[in-house]
Amino acid sequence: MRFYPLLDFQYVVAAVLGALGVLAMILLFFRSYTRKDRGEEEKQETENYPEGLKAAQNPLPPIILVLMVALVAWVFHYVYLIGIRGPAF
Repeated sequence: MRFYPLLDFQYVVAAVLGALGVLAMILLFFRSYTRKDRGEEEKQETENYPEGLKAAQNPLPPIILVLMVALVAWVFHYVYLIGIRGPAF
């Protein structure tokens, strides 16, 4: 048992709130991602390559956007903890 039992509760609350925040962010990204109808897919500009390959200009998948936002948030957090506050001695 820890000397400060409230610290365990704070860790649990921080983990739950963090998980809910990540879930809300993922849901927001997926909600803004709409699929196009088949008719619109044929109208968009595509590049044709040999052997029947086609390349279209599609939006980034939402999970890639989530990973990019998480990476940027981690970088700012890391710079703050290590660069500004300095390592703990």
